[in-house]
Amino acid sequence: MSFALAWVIAFVSGFVALSCEILWYRAYSVGSGGAPPAFGMMLGFYLLGIAAGAAAARRVCRGAATSAGDARFLGPLGAFVLAANAVSFLVVPLLARIVTVAPWQASLPLVALAAGSLGAILPLASHFGVAPDDRAGWRVSWIFAGNIAGATIGTLLTGYVLMDLWPLPVLALLMVVFGCAAAAVVFARSSLPLPNRLASLAACAVCAIAAVAARGALFDGLWERLTFRREFAAGKRFVQVKENRNDVICVAADLRVYGGGLYDGALNTSLRDDVNNVWRAYGLAAYLKEPRDVLVIGMSGGAWSQVIAHLPGVERVTIVEINPGYLDVIAAHPQVSGLLRNPKVDIAIDDGRRWLRRHPDRKFDLIVQNTSQHWRAHSTHLLSREHLELAKSRLLPGGHFYFNTTESPDVLMTGLAVFPHAVLLWNFMLASEAPLIADEARFRPTLRSFEIEGRPVWDFARESEETAFEAAVGKCLHSAPRDSIRSALRGSTVITDDNMASEWATRVDGR
Repeated sequence: MSFALAWVIAFVSGFVALSCEILWYRAYSVGSGGAPPAFGMMLGFYLLGIAAGAAAARRVCRGAATSAGDARFLGPLGAFVLAANAVSFLVVPLLARIVTVAPWQASLPLVALAAGSLGAILPLASHFGVAPDDRAGWRVSWIFAGNIAGATIGTLLTGYVLMDLWPLPVLALLMVVFGCAAAAVVFARSSLPLPNRLASLAACAVCAIAAVAARGALFDGLWERLTFRREFAAGKRFVQVKENRNDVICVAADLRVYGGGLYDGALNTSLRDDVNNVWRAYGLAAYLKEPRDVLVIGMSGGAWSQVIAHLPGVERVTIVEINPGYLDVIAAHPQVSGLLRNPKVDIAIDDGRRWLRRHPDRKFDLIVQNTSQHWRAHSTHLLSREHLELAKSRLLPGGHFYFNTTESPDVLMTGLAVFPHAVLLWNFMLASEAPLIADEARFRPTLRSFEIEGRPVWDFARESEETAFEAAVGKCLHSAPRDSIRSALRGSTVITDDNMASEWATRVDGR
């Protein structure tokens, strides 16, 4: 193998290996439900595989007497490159099937096997492409640099560009085709007899064509399997899937939204068929008279923001959402699409905590934060004492902070540690520097006459509407006061940026 060919193979293997790692982690993140250990465990098996692959390559190199430019070993090397890329292509489809019958951790040996196969290519290319002379170190360093360059470019190009352009199955196909092309180059430069060389090149073409043909079947129901896992059934299909470099957003037939493998609300503002417990958004009107300036951190499907934008007295709503894909989801559903046209609403695509830091001059009557499960990876970022203190500093005098605790005692304890007054509406804590008192006399007529985009929420011509209305009023007015909340929190921990208690001291199985 020539030095130039060895450099090219090292570059391609680095590009494919790191690109695959990004694709695999996307799948593991969804398949684990965003469990905090997912990345560390996947990375551990990835590195273990690379080490094992390098060790196996060392044994091969010790028994292979060759010199730079010797093409005798290019045939076996080409076959190995082809097989390594085929194995890598199968990791995600196999993971998607494994999680429907077993824990996601059971699939991690696949990562080690695929990473080991790809990781063995670099030492093999170095051995067969570098002559054992006084310039061996110089040549090996350049081959290693080529591998690093491929890995770096693969990480940046795939992670920041390609994942915004194409869905994961297409990118997985692109990687395997890229790998097949690299194997074909190796075969073409080998010393195999012409018939064998042509057969090897044909095998590369067949492998690429087979991957294209099998992609539909292999990746069929990919996000449904990874999201529902052991609750997956053949009839469960998403009606909308939006992939980008931020995450995967899926909408089910019942309009429930799933972000990154977890329930993330529903495209519903109805109190009559309240599948997403949106009454918690309407319930704000019982405690707040006129919250003129409102900040919403985390828009998701937009149902909550749609209700909040129509609360009495609201003049301005600033929404901070980290994933721009939700804009496309909202635009496709008339229940919430009006949010994008509402002149009172400004939407910023940013991280909520970063946005607060960058806008110290903005103060709000109300900050609403409807975040995901408290045990999910990175949840500390929006649940820690430091974040709650930051949000508190952005409230106007007498302002309110309303956030989803997802029934975590640690999150509740953190809220009580930051705010002197708080009530709990099921799993949402409404907190403030000022006392909190529900005004039923004001709330009842407000809820009865509530309109969204000029359409009444209630249709009292319906026989059961009054019953549904009273049920909604009851939910909104039934809250737990601060003292009763605290009495149930013995042994709970205040979450900080350092202890990350919400992620590492509670449930992390990601089911």
